Amino acid sequence: MKKALGLLLLALALGACAPQIEASKGEMVFEGVAASTDALVSRSDPSYRPDFTAPFASELAVFYSLRVVPPAGYGPFAVVQQPSNPKEVQVSYLARKVDAQGKVLGTIKMAWLIRERGQGLVSIFLNSRSDDPQVDVVALEAQALSYLTSRFRLLASGR
Repeated sequence: MKKALGLLLLALALGACAPQIEASKGEMVFEGVAASTDALVSRSDPSYRPDFTAPFASELAVFYSLRVVPPAGYGPFAVVQQPSNPKEVQVSYLARKVDAQGKVLGTIKMAWLIRERGQGLVSIFLNSRSDDPQVDVVALEAQALSYLTSRFRLLASGR
């Protein structure tokens, strides 16, 4: 019993010594997990630098093309990608509700900013909006964030 209590106290003390990761308002901080091939290449080529933002952008593309459930009457989400680089990716997903004459009745925009934070961490910001008051943007965000956190380890959140 004493040994188990001692190990528990040691684990708690070591956890308290670990650096705390803080997230600013609206930021989510994830562990940027490099693929095993990245680890192999980095050992053989010291100039190699893994792209930590790409896996997050890829998973979001999978989510919006295969997994998201748009609100009734809305078409599938289409991607609008802004110029990006390995350290920062900006991508938006748009869904529209259109009547029979092609008039747009409502839009939903989910804009993502994926930024390498350093030390193997990635910061993600999500800005969602809809001009349709019947759309539950929070529920759409919850779908996306649930999917993302099932794929990557969330370390801190300022949301």
